[in-house]
Amino acid sequence: MEEKDFKLIDRILPTVQNGRQSFTASQRVTQGAEVGNYSAKQDYIIARRLFTLGAEEVFGVYPANGEAGDFANTLPYITLSDRTFPWSFGEKPFAALLVLKDNEIIGEGEITVKELFTSASDTYFPQKTDLPSVYFEEETEYCRFIDISKRVYEDIFPSDSDISLLAHAKLLDLSRAPDDICVKDGYFSSILANRFVPTDTNGETSCVCHLVTALGYGEKIPESFDKVRLVSLYSWNIRSHSEKGRPFAKLAEGMSKNCGAIGCGSLNGETAVMPHYTRTGEMTYSLYRSPLASEERDIIPELSQANTADGRLIYDKENGVFDVSYAAAFQLGRLITLSRPETAEKLLEWRNRIKDEFHSDALNMLAQDMTENFDFDVLSGLLAEYAER
Repeated sequence: MEEKDFKLIDRILPTVQNGRQSFTASQRVTQGAEVGNYSAKQDYIIARRLFTLGAEEVFGVYPANGEAGDFANTLPYITLSDRTFPWSFGEKPFAALLVLKDNEIIGEGEITVKELFTSASDTYFPQKTDLPSVYFEEETEYCRFIDISKRVYEDIFPSDSDISLLAHAKLLDLSRAPDDICVKDGYFSSILANRFVPTDTNGETSCVCHLVTALGYGEKIPESFDKVRLVSLYSWNIRSHSEKGRPFAKLAEGMSKNCGAIGCGSLNGETAVMPHYTRTGEMTYSLYRSPLASEERDIIPELSQANTADGRLIYDKENGVFDVSYAAAFQLGRLITLSRPETAEKLLEWRNRIKDEFHSDALNMLAQDMTENFDFDVLSGLLAEYAER
């Protein structure tokens, strides 16, 4: 990646910090021999969110929500639209990203902010005095929480020194991004997890990534507590399985299962019935054959409109359903092509050139038609009538 496309920044602090602030303005006015000094003071409060986070503030996550794969060597991260978000309450980031296995979460739900401070006697949650005195949420506002054991907390929660290293800001070149993204200024903030995704070598491991508030917590929890309550600002699910050490026979078996029919029973070893959502929103079932199928089709259908995806739909009269294999392959090819910025730029240039040529030809035809058929006597009469008025 070129240097101009990406730039990492250690931190971007808010212009005005959270809390009670005051603004003072003064002016010295001189009129002749008279001198006047005037001043005014305005107190105000800057309150940022400590226990909640709007979904619109999340620009992206990795791995994606619901994604499955071999993430054993992956550190998940979350990217936020607010460039100053991690440092909303000071120079040290106030949030951390935890990666937890499903069985490591022993409780979760929604409660009010007021109820956070009345947790069970065996559950640790910071006292109000350990948190900022000013924050945006009202006591009656709901927030999400998770409970984990003290042992899990002490094993995975990042230390004070690590938290500062796990957050950064970045500047991205968005000139080639879609319209709804390129309007942004390119500044974002990211928070990285400090734990690789737990992965079982014998099967799939379900995990949850939680962005949690980290203020008021230490590296050790007092002995009198068995559990730790954390406020979850945002979460998403991932599934990880290890590909390392799998024998060739198992890999080949997996390929054979996925090349013909993905996720459904096969009709004839290479074609499957798959859920199909039409452009108008209806849900039906259609036949699908993967482009990775190892066997050739017996009959290659004739496509009347091969320049569109819908034109490649095939109606199977025998079964009374559509075959979307060619339409899906066509659409996949278009998406792969358009995902390459240089190709998309060339297509845009070609489209604009064709549009300009069409416009130029239309103007020439109009000018030629006016020259051949225009009645100058009628125009002269109209001009003379206008001049008399």
